[in-house]
Amino acid sequence: MAFPFRASYPFFFCLILFCGDSLVNCTEFEVGSHDSWVVPKSKDDDLMYNQWASQNRFKVNDTLLFKYEKDSVMVVTEEEYEKCYTSLVG
Repeated sequence: MAFPFRASYPFFFCLILFCGDSLVNCTEFEVGSHDSWVVPKSKDDDLMYNQWASQNRFKVNDTLLFKYEKDSVMVVTEEEYEKCYTSLVG
C-alpha cells in the first residue's frame, strides 16, 4: 500500500523553495550610485540623495553601501560622541 501523502511531497517542496527564496532575496545599494557618498554641503546635495532614494525600491534585508573618500571619515572618542564633537582624521 502506498503512503497516502506521497503525492503532496512535490507541492511542499516547491512551497518551501519559493518561500525560502523570498526570505533571502536582498539587494545591496551603493548610496549615491557611482559618484560615491559625500556629506551634503548644500540643499542641492541633499536633493540629490532624495532623488537617488526615490529611484530605488528598498525591502527588508536590503543593505546600503556607503563608499567614501578616506578624508571624509570622522574619528571620535566615546566622550566626544556623547557631546557630539568631531575632528577630521588627516
